[in-house]
Amino acid sequence: MNRVQKIAAYCELILASVAVCVINYRSRRIRRNRRYKVRPMNRQRRNEGQYYTLVKKMLTVEVDYEQYFKYTRMTPNMFRYLLELVGPKLQKDKRGGSLSPDHRLLMTLHYLAEECSMQEIARGFRVGKTTIHVIITETTQVLWDILMRIVLPIPSSEAWKDIVKGTWREVSCNLRSVGRLGANNATRGAIEARNNLANYFVSNEGSVPWQWDYILKGSLPE
Repeated sequence: MNRVQKIAAYCELILASVAVCVINYRSRRIRRNRRYKVRPMNRQRRNEGQYYTLVKKMLTVEVDYEQYFKYTRMTPNMFRYLLELVGPKLQKDKRGGSLSPDHRLLMTLHYLAEECSMQEIARGFRVGKTTIHVIITETTQVLWDILMRIVLPIPSSEAWKDIVKGTWREVSCNLRSVGRLGANNATRGAIEARNNLANYFVSNEGSVPWQWDYILKGSLPE
């Protein structure tokens, strides 16, 4: 290949690269035509969505708190308390037709409580699947950010003084690894994991000398 042929080959390669870049740029700009702005099924949210039908009926008409607890793993009072904590962070601009904080929190709790997919949540609440994904992601992050300060606070100087100086538990024991809980039978798996941990902490291997005094007397040992 002589010099002229090499230059021609380089030019063709450059032109091909430019053509690919132009095609990719144009393809990114082409938006997929949406068939619906809001699906007809989701337009019936206030008439058919579980938030406005099933959940409201549990609290007002049938007053079935047992089913409400199974639905959210919370009592109504617990839900209201949690809503007071996280509600301000879940509030969106109402002018855009956004869902209310309690609506968002309820969908997230139901998703966490039941063995169901986001698609099932979307159908039941008459909300788009993409919207459900965004809501659950945002809400779980808010729950973590706020509850972490309450459940896992950084100990103060006074709190450190109350920590018992006792015997550490040995980790080289027969405690089985809890492992990762999958979507199938997650509730059963959680119960088994809880029972394994409970049995370990009351066994001779997992218990520490002062824990029974603390449990029975209700005070820390000297």
